[in-house]
Amino acid sequence: VRRRFARVSAGEDVIATSSVVLFELWYGVAKSQHAKANAERIATFLSGPLEVMDFTAEDAEQAGRIRATLEGLGKPIGAYDLLIAGQALHHKATLVTSNSSEFKRVRGLRQQDWAAPGR
Repeated sequence: VRRRFARVSAGEDVIATSSVVLFELWYGVAKSQHAKANAERIATFLSGPLEVMDFTAEDAEQAGRIRATLEGLGKPIGAYDLLIAGQALHHKATLVTSNSSEFKRVRGLRQQDWAAPGR
């Protein structure tokens, strides 16, 4: 994952994370028995060539459409994953995740798993 991150950040692509993802990371720190070490990991992550994308009204609109579609199909996904997917779709971004089981249900969402073997 680190090598892939370095390769992409050395190119012209923008690497960004969602403020929703940061919420999930900080929640994990708050629950952790190793909060200080995990907080330092987040600080290191954020110090890299990374933009933080705030969640907007347009992202919320896209997420709402995704939720309605998936619920109609009887294939809902988690609330935070809905927000992340909505934001990625709205910005036409490629989502980097190892949680493809939920995100693959979102039509039109481009995703990559940098942790998968061979990546």
